[in-house]
Amino acid sequence: MLKHVRVYALATKFLLRELQCLALNKIQLQIAGPWTTESFCWCIREVYSSSHCRALRSIVVDASFAHLHKLAIGGHFVKFLHEGGDFVCDYLIKMHQHCCIPAI
Repeated sequence: MLKHVRVYALATKFLLRELQCLALNKIQLQIAGPWTTESFCWCIREVYSSSHCRALRSIVVDASFAHLHKLAIGGHFVKFLHEGGDFVCDYLIKMHQHCCIPAI
C-alpha cells in the first residue's frame, strides 16, 4: 500500500493523471484487503506528508473510521494519534459528521 501512495505522489508531481488514477485504485483495493495496523499507520503518514489530495486523504480517513476496532486493538494507531497533525483533525471531523448528521 505504501508504494502505491508514493507512486501517487510522484504521478501528481509529474502531472501523470492516468498513473494517479491507477495508483489511487490500487490504494483503494489494498485498503479493502487485509493489512496490519502498523503498515496502515505508515500509509497514513505517507499520505499526509506527501499529498494534499482530498480524495486520497479521505480514503485513509474513511478506512480508519470503518476499521476503528481493528486499529485500536494493536496500539499502533493510538500511538499514531498521539502524534497529532492534519490526520487527527480530519479524523475528528469524520467522527463528528458520523455522529451528528441525522439520517435522511
